[in-house]
Amino acid sequence: ETRVELVSERSGQVLGGASGGGKDELRRVTLDLSAWKGEVVRLRLVDHADNAHLMFDDFRLHEKPLAP
Repeated sequence: ETRVELVSERSGQVLGGASGGGKDELRRVTLDLSAWKGEVVRLRLVDHADNAHLMFDDFRLHEKPLAP
């Protein structure tokens, strides 16, 4: 299992995340972080797979939501 998680530094709670669903292609994932404004959050890359790998690229923060 491979995934990316957004984790609260204070509580350790996973606030959101994404996985590739077993596909070897990049896709854009967006998360609304407005509920955690002012809190420290961390990205956690998880790789527990014997036969898979993580691909992580183009991480960006935006002040306003992106248009669909």
